[in-house]
Amino acid sequence: MNDQLTMTYKIIRFRFKGPSKVIKTGLTLEEARAHCQRADTADTGWFDGYTKASDALSEDAQKSVEKIADRFETNEVANAFINTVNLIAKAEAEGKFPPRNGGAS
Repeated sequence: MNDQLTMTYKIIRFRFKGPSKVIKTGLTLEEARAHCQRADTADTGWFDGYTKASDALSEDAQKSVEKIADRFETNEVANAFINTVNLIAKAEAEGKFPPRNGGAS
């Protein structure tokens, strides 16, 4: 888990209507979690979530993921979704999945 020791995280302000915005960068996982667990990081129509600052998704793909995450009811579910997508993208970029061949029907 050396990866977690050097990985930085960013805080994104997710809005139920309107664009999401990165509001903090360069945080440790513990700092990002602590931020998102504070009572003042969510209100009607918005919440703060975190994700890895360096991920394998393009900026457009990341924005699409964030739009989907905006639909979740809680920060925890939204963050879990974002982190899962980022982990999958990173694993694919590193060649840890076999190549797709159309699959069986």
